[in-house]
Amino acid sequence: SISTGLRYQSAYNGNAIINGGMDIWQRGTTFTNPTVANYTADRFMINRSGDTSGATVSRTTSSTTGFQYAMQWQRTAGNTGTQSMEIYYGLESNDSYRFAGQTATLSFYAKKGANYSGGNLNYQIASGTATDAKPYGYTTTVASTSATLTTSYQRFSVTGTFASNITQAFFNVSWTPSGTAGADDSVYITGVQLELGSVATSFKRAGATIQGELAACQRYYQVVGGASNVFPIASGYVSAASQYLRYPISFPVELRTTPTATKNGTWTVSNAAQPQIGMISAKGWTFQLESTASGIILAHPDSADDTITFSAEL
Repeated sequence: SISTGLRYQSAYNGNAIINGGMDIWQRGTTFTNPTVANYTADRFMINRSGDTSGATVSRTTSSTTGFQYAMQWQRTAGNTGTQSMEIYYGLESNDSYRFAGQTATLSFYAKKGANYSGGNLNYQIASGTATDAKPYGYTTTVASTSATLTTSYQRFSVTGTFASNITQAFFNVSWTPSGTAGADDSVYITGVQLELGSVATSFKRAGATIQGELAACQRYYQVVGGASNVFPIASGYVSAASQYLRYPISFPVELRTTPTATKNGTWTVSNAAQPQIGMISAKGWTFQLESTASGIILAHPDSADDTITFSAEL
């Protein structure tokens, strides 16, 4: 009955993997040489063993039914390094307790590129007992296996039972290239799902809808500015130089914890120094401008590089 679809599935509660369909890419859609602690598609951390260069990650159109996008996870053409290629994903502890003592199944769709040089694709469910450790911070393998890829998408899965004392759930996927990379020495992956139960059910987005998936991603990372946001973030009038205008702004989604904020690019400003980030919390932040002369002051981004990013990732 399991093979034909009629089955008893205990304690099913949906997909725990946020952005498993590779829909949300707030940081961009192409990444060259991502190393440890580099997120690409939202919530997915990519690394190459030893922080080695020679990898590229891109959003690509999926050719499997039901998915618009996939991740192309590639050894850069011409690269001769044979260090392993790794995907890491860690659930925060608050989202992991439901797996304690339970059987769970990891599933995903994957295929190889035309010039794939690796052997089997290795993947595992893992666990840890720390609180909100990094996605590579697992300590125990719950279940692991490998698969032979073809140039057509297949669905792969693995099932294991978590210990009762776990405080965090993880998964890891890896492959090891060989020789010199061709033009498409790649693995393509989408439709990642981790669910309670002993079989892989049909794919479901953790956020149910694309908007829900974006909101779930924004709990960990948010971007202000960019080329599509050219209207002024702040404007006002000051009577002299060296005066401050401060604008409190609420996040559209409360972040997991107080984020790390980073201003990027050179913003377009009038009568003001480059914008600053004032007070910040998980709920909101203060956009701050210091005037250089009296009159109307304003600041706005005018390129894709002009952003302020807020990261509350693990």
